Amino acid sequence: MSVCILGLFAFAVTGCDYKSSNTSSLLGKAILNFQRGLNSVRTVGITVTCETDTPAISTKKISGKIKDTSSLANIPNARVSTDTASSLVTLSDEAGSFSIAGIESTTTDVTVGVTATGYDTLSQKITLTCQNSAVTILISKVTIAAAGVNAMTMDSSKLDDGNIQ
Repeated sequence: MSVCILGLFAFAVTGCDYKSSNTSSLLGKAILNFQRGLNSVRTVGITVTCETDTPAISTKKISGKIKDTSSLANIPNARVSTDTASSLVTLSDEAGSFSIAGIESTTTDVTVGVTATGYDTLSQKITLTCQNSAVTILISKVTIAAAGVNAMTMDSSKLDDGNIQ
């Protein structure tokens, strides 16, 4: 156990450019760097924050970005839908941005669904506490196991090499 912790600590210090010669200061900075690394784990889901309200408009709006959980790359052409009375649907643009307006002002709980080619489907209930909600949606790529493919049972010996084009 102590070897594992020492290895993690050495990893946290490696690659960090600490200009201090004070050993206790170096230790503190290395521990802080290690903690930051532990806290940077991203999970699939939706994060909601409030933007400035628009008094002239009586409906609510959800807008934001759809990103890959691992790389934080924007995901274009993702389908975003809500379970509101009018079942609003839109696609994200090339930058992964989308906007769904026209949600009734009395609506507080909305289930947002997201589908994108090559990614797991996400359906999550969010609470709209403000008129204009900004969201960040993180979704993860489909894995071979999740797609129902067992990589261990693929048998290349039955391929007919003469008919492959």
